[in-house]
Amino acid sequence: MPLLLLLLLSLRKPVFTPRFLLICLPAVVLLAGRGAYLLRPSRWSTVIPALLVVLLAALLPGYYKRPKEDWRAATRYVLSAAQPGDAVLVWYPEPFQYYRHRFPEAVPIREFDSRGEPMRTGTPIETFAASCPHVWMVGYDWWAGNPDFRSIAAALGNSYRTRQESSFTGGIRVVRYGQ
Repeated sequence: MPLLLLLLLSLRKPVFTPRFLLICLPAVVLLAGRGAYLLRPSRWSTVIPALLVVLLAALLPGYYKRPKEDWRAATRYVLSAAQPGDAVLVWYPEPFQYYRHRFPEAVPIREFDSRGEPMRTGTPIETFAASCPHVWMVGYDWWAGNPDFRSIAAALGNSYRTRQESSFTGGIRVVRYGQ
């Protein structure tokens, strides 16, 4: 039943991705080990694991051919073009923060998470939006359909105009709002 719910949810927002399914790996390995243990010594106890290895090996080329998310380039772009006092709303903050600390020459910016909550200060993004020269939204292309994303974009649209949009490998999009 939970798998069916995830499948239905995936029709609207993709959730069957390696990032989201990685948490299931220990349970899958334990179940596979238990299944292998329960196989009685026979022809199938060798054929089934060998078949699984062949099937999984066949999937590897497709995984490595797919373009990876270029968070380094997106972060470098924002940090090189941002001005002191700009706000950056990062819809998936972990990779942005990871690369942000690798560019120490970057100007000071205010960072926010996907709910518009400050990562370091106590002021929501809508409260001080008028005091920032620019607001940057960093996220995935497919998040544009997310209701929270749309509501924050609409709130920013009251004070700003979209000045520039840039796309990066892996479906990452950066939107710069300015007055």
